[in-house]
Amino acid sequence: EKIQKELEKELGLPINNTTLLVTSHPVTLELESLQEQISNLINALSDYNGPKLITYPNSDVGNEIIVKQLIEFAAKDKSVKLVKSLGATKYLSVMKLCGAVVGNSSSAIIEAPVLKKPAVNIGNRQKGRLMADCIINCGYKSKEITEAINKVINLKKTKNILKIS
Repeated sequence: EKIQKELEKELGLPINNTTLLVTSHPVTLELESLQEQISNLINALSDYNGPKLITYPNSDVGNEIIVKQLIEFAAKDKSVKLVKSLGATKYLSVMKLCGAVVGNSSSAIIEAPVLKKPAVNIGNRQKGRLMADCIINCGYKSKEITEAINKVINLKKTKNILKIS
């Protein structure tokens, strides 16, 4: 609880089971649709009325397209906090406290199940990886992302994620 209070004070955002931790990296083979992919993600996140902590993408080609749209989104939406990086310890602390992880980062596939957190894995970046039951895969359409977010938030409520394989 002390860690939670410190994180909330530092980030200026509630960090609890309604918070989404969001990270989306560019997929180098899909750069031509990156702008649309991020717009769709932002539309889906706009539909979610809980707090959203969004981290910057990695430095792969195309990251500036993502960053530009995220900065605009965070400026318009008070429930969004955009951070360049949390560092490993803070990132995992937020993950442990949040409601779900959203995006295409490997942390949703590797760390989230260990911390018993549901995750929405968007698109093809993690294709071919072994995935736990608490991970919902979806495509790039806003509606698919919104449905997947609703599903993981409900998974959390029903505690189905505790049977992680």
